[in-house]
Amino acid sequence: MYAVIYAREFPAQALLRLRPELRQKPVAVMEGEPPREFVCAANEFAYRMGVQRGMTRPQMEVLEAVETLRRSRAEEDAARAALLECAGRFSPRVEELRFEYTLAVGADISGTEKLLGTTEQIVRRMCEHAAVMGMEVSVAASCNFDAALCWAKAHAGTKVISPGEERKTLAAVPVDVLDLTLDQSVTFSLWGVHTLGELAALPQAELIARLGQDGKRLRELACGEHQHLLKPVGEPFVLREEIEFEADVESLDSVMFVLAPMLQQLCLRVQSRALALASVTVQCGLDGGTTHTRTVRPVLPTIDHQALLKLIHLDLIANPPGAAVVALRVFTETNRPSRAQLGLFSPQFPEPMRLEVTLARLAAVVGGEDRVGAPELVDSHRRDAFQIRHFSEPTLRLKPEGWGTHGVAGMRVLRPSEVVFVQKLHERPHQFVFRSEQYMVMECYGPWLASGDWWGAEKWERRQWDVVASSHSGKPLCCQLASSANEWWVEVLYD
Repeated sequence: MYAVIYAREFPAQALLRLRPELRQKPVAVMEGEPPREFVCAANEFAYRMGVQRGMTRPQMEVLEAVETLRRSRAEEDAARAALLECAGRFSPRVEELRFEYTLAVGADISGTEKLLGTTEQIVRRMCEHAAVMGMEVSVAASCNFDAALCWAKAHAGTKVISPGEERKTLAAVPVDVLDLTLDQSVTFSLWGVHTLGELAALPQAELIARLGQDGKRLRELACGEHQHLLKPVGEPFVLREEIEFEADVESLDSVMFVLAPMLQQLCLRVQSRALALASVTVQCGLDGGTTHTRTVRPVLPTIDHQALLKLIHLDLIANPPGAAVVALRVFTETNRPSRAQLGLFSPQFPEPMRLEVTLARLAAVVGGEDRVGAPELVDSHRRDAFQIRHFSEPTLRLKPEGWGTHGVAGMRVLRPSEVVFVQKLHERPHQFVFRSEQYMVMECYGPWLASGDWWGAEKWERRQWDVVASSHSGKPLCCQLASSANEWWVEVLYD
């Protein structure tokens, strides 16, 4: 059993798939270079207003209500990949048939009934999934591949052709679905043959005598008896969407308006394979031939296109394109969706993507992603040296054996350090005034020399002393003194 998905006016559907605001308006697609542009495809609303295939640009200018778009091969490739993925949801054996302005995708659905349901259910779900992806298609199923293709070319909707009913079902289908040559079309017109039923009624021997082996092939197609060898395609799974603007776009809001359906389509496509988006790269083609590329990596793989759109929006606000945008390309990386098992009585945590958007907003407020995150100590002797790292899932750290069994001296770090006046004796601290009280140094250990970044502008150096002091009233004090360029501080108090 074969199922065939057929998309009419494919150049127009490929463009309208990412332009939902134009789907209910008359739209025609122009092909060729000025001034020899002509209409190659259009939607139903445009045909109702008198648009015909082959009309030139001056003829289209008379129909002011019809929107004209340039044909985009890149957008057609993305739409073709989406339609192949749609068929691939129901069968691993998928074939692509390209025509001049239409596209057909066939799938071998034999043996999938127990997994996917009846043939009628499979055909209906194929049509519904294509509609969700922004494509209007016809879907037919038959034991004969070409019979399903001929019916889908001539009708809209879905159809399941019962075994042995191919000739009867195709009897009223016009012969134009057979892609006749000009000579064959003229010959059949002179013979008065206009439907497949009339062609199937002709004697095969006399048809071969007049048209050769093509006559035999055409009659077998009309009878639903032609044997088709399915040639499965093996294209890699690549998630990419691209759109070209008719005019330069300078407003970032307009760019985001176009980017929204692109992300939605990517999320739908990746969801059909039980995957999620691990990163999204947006490449803006700029006026002048340059590009502006930004990559967003959510903390967890996701299919929430609204959250991804907000992250990209905040990133582009902080890093705007340097010129008007003429094209938009979106590339993605996929990964398995994250799953977390929460305890029955565990507290409710915020959703990861909502937290990610909040962090991105904070980064936009404070001036960059390097200012939002978790503080992390760096491998340096510099006091309070740290860096900001992005939040990540915490790892379980096992405490070594005997941890916490021995008492340790408490150390209280003063932030900021308190400036003190120190009197030295033999280049060592002798007495100092701390918090309006004078202390005499009883024991002194040091100095310990520390320095770093001597090769840059942030060069630093200091001397550190551990002292045991006592006030005139007998109050003890254990602390750490530090000096640099004749200035002294108390940095640490010991319990």
